[in-house]
Order: sequence, then C-alpha cells, then structure tokens
Amino acid sequence: MKKLNDIPTAELAELLDVTTPYVSQCKHGRKRWSTKHARTIHKAYGIPLWELRPDVYPKEIFDREQST
Repeated sequence: MKKLNDIPTAELAELLDVTTPYVSQCKHGRKRWSTKHARTIHKAYGIPLWELRPDVYPKEIFDREQST
C-alpha cells in the first residue's frame, strides 16, 4: 500500500483536478482533504480513509465492520 507522501504532488493534483499548492497544503496538514477527495485518493491508491480524514472516518468504525 502506498503512503500519501510517496505520491507525487502533481499526480494527486491531476487526479483531483486541483492545484498543486492545495495538494501540498493538504499533505502537510495545513488544509484538510474534502471527503470527496479522500474517497478518490482511497479508490485510486488504497490509502485508508482514516489516514486521510480521521475526523470523518475514524479507524474504530472500520475495525468494527471487519470484526462482525
């Protein structure tokens, strides 16, 4: 599984149709990914949603789904 910082900023910007400064700010924690962007990144690269937006997708939710 890839890590967010392993993906080139320009590649993410193209995927999400946003500017490279926006992607850079999100990667460094100055801004948050939108939920739509988080889902797009998750689908394209397999990065868990709880790593991209832990405030919206807490890891505990996914742990419960797998244990049932």
